Amino acid sequence: MSYLSVSNRYSMYSDLISQTYATGSKQSSSADSLLGMYSYIYGSNSGTSVSSQTSSYLVDLKESASDVISAVKNVKERGKDTKNISANSDSASVSATYKGKEMRDDIDVEVSKVASAQTNESKALKSNSSSLYYSKASGISISTSDGKSYSFNYSPSVSETDEKALNKIAQKINKAGIGVSASVETDSKTKTSKLVLKGEKTGSGNDFSVSGSLAEAIGIDKVKEYASDAIYSINGEEKVSSSNNIKVDDELSIVLNKPTDGSAKITFGKSKLDTINSARQLVNAFNDFANAAYSSSDSGAERLGNRLKSLASTYGASLKRIGISMTSKGYLQIDEDKMKEAADNGDLDRFFDSNGKKGLSYGFTNRLENLADKAFDDPTSFLSNQGKTEVNSAGGSSSYYGSNSGVSYNYLSAYYRYSTTALLFNAMI
Repeated sequence: MSYLSVSNRYSMYSDLISQTYATGSKQSSSADSLLGMYSYIYGSNSGTSVSSQTSSYLVDLKESASDVISAVKNVKERGKDTKNISANSDSASVSATYKGKEMRDDIDVEVSKVASAQTNESKALKSNSSSLYYSKASGISISTSDGKSYSFNYSPSVSETDEKALNKIAQKINKAGIGVSASVETDSKTKTSKLVLKGEKTGSGNDFSVSGSLAEAIGIDKVKEYASDAIYSINGEEKVSSSNNIKVDDELSIVLNKPTDGSAKITFGKSKLDTINSARQLVNAFNDFANAAYSSSDSGAERLGNRLKSLASTYGASLKRIGISMTSKGYLQIDEDKMKEAADNGDLDRFFDSNGKKGLSYGFTNRLENLADKAFDDPTSFLSNQGKTEVNSAGGSSSYYGSNSGVSYNYLSAYYRYSTTALLFNAMI
């Protein structure tokens, strides 16, 4: 078996790897690096090799920098994405559901009155008494708004308490399914029970009437609350609805829960969970980037690590408000409960939004992105002079480490990914 030249081997490796990587864009590689492959290949061609420690640091730095760039982009563009857009209300008085894919202007909703269903309530009866038996009354008739009438008869026994009798009457009414629900409310303090009838539909016109000897005996024929419409306004335009479930348009629905104190503002944006996930991705990317620096003994890597620590420290108070803090070893950690609270009250969105604005002082994400851009475009910039000399003497700076093309970073990353395969291939030839 003939032994192929280094140039032929390199060409064959390149053809193999080019099938895996077609572009050289800034992307996450997440490689499982098996070190030394690049040094072997490049060193065989140039007569000089870069140490495995330096190669490992530069590749890890470039890959983790790519992850940071991706995470920062995701944070800054989370509100522009057409997926997972949600409507959020700043008041418990109004709930909102949005099915659209585009951002919309804020909406002001003012609720003067929510729609209500008719409610009839009996007088309070002693729970353990048998007054219904002694009343000798037995009939309840309910007439609904659709013109139908329903009769219910029940004669309690002498041993049956009023609470039990009221529950059996309620069961009869509920079983009939007439659009009026019945329940029994018992007060443990006063030891009394009362029958409550409530219409299943809100809005004026959805009323019912109650009559009969038993109804009059317990007072359930009296109306406690009449059915009424909701009165509300959207952006100042007053509206009336028989329901509290309002379909504003094909994409937006709101629920009127209670009258507002002033008005409720409906805003549109990415879901809170999406914002939290963006923050998690950013923290993980920061930690991988920092780990690449902390794991190298090169003074240039130490310089990068110190800059990352300084960056996290500078914005420490702001980060802490959104549930992110720095450990003693220079990594970021998340307080999940605090971050959820920050997402709920809007602090998380405000932090990222303010960091997206350019000014005399860049925010946390901007400065982190600047470092990552520099590390990705030329990872040797975070090497010591000795390390740079080592790489330059091998010709690696411009040919491999410092370029974004597919013939450099992608091949380099792929060599590490597939080094086991490549080594076997090398042994065969």
